[in-house]
Amino acid sequence: MIFRFLLLLSVVACVAFSQNIVGGRPETCLCQKTRDSLRVNRRYIENIEIFPPSNFCMKLEIIVNLKNGNKYCLNPEAQKIRQMIKNLQSKYMP
Repeated sequence: MIFRFLLLLSVVACVAFSQNIVGGRPETCLCQKTRDSLRVNRRYIENIEIFPPSNFCMKLEIIVNLKNGNKYCLNPEAQKIRQMIKNLQSKYMP
């Protein structure tokens, strides 16, 4: 009986660590610094990537890729960025 309990406890601990529920590895977010606005003409933007929170990073991340290869991380809490995302959603997702 004790063996089954210890086996179950070890399985639960392994699952918790693998899902980053307890301790585990530190967050590996793509964005270390963010901008509150983006002063770039729209024709220079190649694409915008939006990464929802996950096991690897608990934050919403918005990355703008420019045609010249530069990448900028945007602050999803900033008013201008939220408005930009809302405009893009209404334009491309009816």
